Amino acid sequence: MASLRESSDLARKAANVSLGHETVVEAYGEATEDSEGKDAIRIVLVIPPQRAGELTGDQFLEVIGRIRRELSDAGETRTPIIQYATTDDLAVAHDDRTRAWAPSGQESCTRRPSSAA
Repeated sequence: MASLRESSDLARKAANVSLGHETVVEAYGEATEDSEGKDAIRIVLVIPPQRAGELTGDQFLEVIGRIRRELSDAGETRTPIIQYATTDDLAVAHDDRTRAWAPSGQESCTRRPSSAA
């Protein structure tokens, strides 16, 4: 089984083969479970907002198939769950998260404190 970083990098490269060079600017992975409780890997592919409207459903389906094949060929046994976000989506999510988790009177933090419930 590949590391989350290795699987994310492979997914980004595979997506860019299908969508064009540097369409996917980043990919993030996290361990999760599928609907049956089996190990899975959630991969979020990040694309520029100006490209999002140019991509078709068929292109997204091609990307999902390519990523599944590439991950399987690399020995990844977890089920890939592919999601898409734009860089604008992530900026909004980041702003919401830091407002929710930044201690009062302090600068924004980028991660949720581990002691938070």
